[in-house]
Amino acid sequence: MIPDSILNSMRADLRAAGGYQIEEIEAMPPKYGVWPTADKKDRVVCVSAMEVRAAIAEIKAKNGPAPAPEPAPAKHVLQTVLEDAGYETRSYSGRGMFGKTCLGVSTDQSLGAIFATILAGAVELARQDEDFDSSELESAVQGLRTDALGRNEIVYFPRVLFVD
Repeated sequence: MIPDSILNSMRADLRAAGGYQIEEIEAMPPKYGVWPTADKKDRVVCVSAMEVRAAIAEIKAKNGPAPAPEPAPAKHVLQTVLEDAGYETRSYSGRGMFGKTCLGVSTDQSLGAIFATILAGAVELARQDEDFDSSELESAVQGLRTDALGRNEIVYFPRVLFVD
């Protein structure tokens, strides 16, 4: 049996850790509990499986079930158009973006060729779906920027999140 002070500390840490870590703890070997403390450092306490499960049950009763994971963001129509045309898209952080990333495509083709690809993609989307709204695509293209990458150039779109 472990002292109440350690169990109380464990319960506090479990409360601070949130649902995902609690689910991980349930799958641990029966003699050990490992969980992140409030300061995000792992702490290992030797406890019985019954004590860990009791602490988890107490936390779940107070907090409810673990939150559902956030759905992955959908690809922007511009990224889909470029990839469908054979361009290799990637995450890029350009000048003045302060580490924020966006959709980018490196190419040795002219900017006009990229515009032609985007325009052809928009026309095809409009043919397939008469309710297609091009405003999202227009907004993305209006904000485009370029950087030189040696022999190639990268065209990037700060208003568009890259989705892997």
